[in-house]
Order: sequence, then C-alpha cells, then structure tokens
Amino acid sequence: MKNGFNPVTNDPPAGNYEFRASMQPIIFNSCNQKLLGTLFIPQSNKPEGLIVLLHGYPGNENNFDIAHMLRRQGYNVIVFHYRGTWGSENTFSFKNCFEDVENVIECIYNSDFAKQYNIDIENISLVGHSMGGFAAIFTANKFSFIKNIVAFGTFNFGILRILLDTVPQAKDTALTYLSTGCQMLNCPDPNFLFDEIISNSDNWNIENMIENFKEKKLLLIGAKFDSVAPIDFHFSPIVKKAINFELKNFDYHLLETGHSFSNSRIKLMQLISNWFYLNKEKL
Repeated sequence: MKNGFNPVTNDPPAGNYEFRASMQPIIFNSCNQKLLGTLFIPQSNKPEGLIVLLHGYPGNENNFDIAHMLRRQGYNVIVFHYRGTWGSENTFSFKNCFEDVENVIECIYNSDFAKQYNIDIENISLVGHSMGGFAAIFTANKFSFIKNIVAFGTFNFGILRILLDTVPQAKDTALTYLSTGCQMLNCPDPNFLFDEIISNSDNWNIENMIENFKEKKLLLIGAKFDSVAPIDFHFSPIVKKAINFELKNFDYHLLETGHSFSNSRIKLMQLISNWFYLNKEKL
C-alpha cells in the first residue's frame, strides 16, 4: 500500500490521463500458431512495466482477479493461452507451453508491441500459478533481462520421476489429473503428457535452476493444503535450495489454503502487491 491506496481493495484515484484503464484482446504468434490473450492496460500517461501472468494446467483458474489488481497498481498485464488451450490454435503439450512463453516474451521485447501499448520494455516481470509458476521460473532462467518473478502453487515437473520411486500411487495420481485436463484442451492423450514430463525431468527441475537466480528477485508462495503440488515435494525443497544458495532477493510465504488459493485470494494478492511495491523501489 502506498499513499493510502491499496490496489487489492481500492480502485485507482481518478485522474486526467491520456491513457485510461482498459482491456485489449491480443493475438500472439507462436510457431505460426495463434495464441489468444488479453492485455490489461493501466490508467497512465507514461510507459509502465509489464507483467506476464501465466495460468496453470488446464487453466480454468486464469487469475484475472490478480491481473486487475496489478493493473490497478499501475502495471500492464498480459494473460494468454498456450497452444491447444482455450481457443488458441494447435495441440497442447508441456514443451509447446514453455516454448509459447518464450515466444511471447521475444515478441514483446523484439517487436513494436511495447511502443504500440506504451510499455516500459526494460521492466518485464513474470507471475505464474501451478504450471505457470514453473513456466515463470523456467523462462526467467533463460532471459537475463527478466529480474522479477513470482510463483505460487508451483508445480515442479522435474520431481515426478523421483516420486515414482518413493510414492507408489504417484503415476496413477498424475495420470488422473492429466486426464481431467485433457478433456478441456486439445490434447487427447494424457499418457503422452506423462511421458513428456518423465523424459524431460532433468531439464524441468527447478532445484537445478535456482542457483542461477542470484541476480534476480524471486517470490515463492506455497499452499499448506495443496494436493496437486504438495509442499513437501514442490515448495519446501525449492525454498531450502534458495536459502542454501543465499539468494539475496528471495522471499517466500506459506498460506493455509489449497492449490487454487480459493479461500486466500485477498492474502495472496496482498503478498504479491506488497512485493511489487518493494521491488519497484529497487529498480
């Protein structure tokens, strides 16, 4: 909260701005396929930072409440749908999904997109939930100019192969979850997705990336009662690694809620809002 204005609970003060708050449908191109999305534009008369908000699998929780909050805080926010999800073209796969995030970042950074929508190109951040939390960390590890990352309810794909040796029901549980998602997406085979995760376990393990975040700012938020990404496997080991590597700009919180943060949305938004206020001052 700054100057008495809290974007979690307050509308922004009225002002005589050239650009008023609005929403804009947008289409990105990823490997010659359309990705459908929405751009949340803040009321401002100058270029503002951009937050790419990444939803999870299958994406029925698109976190628009967080997008509106961050827009009220003064950021441009993009929510888009990966290939094969929610009207975007082609077939869904995790590899395609992570590639889509990279392609969207490249498009924003290397085209006239930023000029067209009055975006501060030097201030791009990633926020993600579940699979989107993984995608935010995975993508930030590849782009040095992305400094601010928030991941909540993060699903660490690289841990699944390890769990197969220690948790007897791990495969059945994973396939059940993947099957439910496949019914909503253009992806008919949950076994393909499962095999994709297993075959990429080494490259898709956040614990192997976290050492590279010494020059970045990272906020992790876990859910104590998370049954999709249980904290003992997907949250606590990453926190431990970050502490062991003495990341200077690392913060973490654990909320008493489930994977979708359904009964802690205000707490979740306040943590994210406060974190961005603090880190905006450091930029």
